[in-house]
Amino acid sequence: MKEVVCPKCRGTQVVDLRCVNCNGHGEVFDGDKICQCEDCGGDGVIEDQDCPECGGDGFIEIDDD
Repeated sequence: MKEVVCPKCRGTQVVDLRCVNCNGHGEVFDGDKICQCEDCGGDGVIEDQDCPECGGDGFIEIDDD
């Protein structure tokens, strides 16, 4: 096995992920009206989350073939 820089986060260890509460729209329907999503603050993304590809390590292991 060989360790290489993670292609998803490019070694930064963090990525911006689409908000699952509003599905990236920044707004949610609260039953009466459309409101700004509280989870992402209306941005549609959650910033600086651990990279799901490398688990926040910045590197992944690949086969050495």
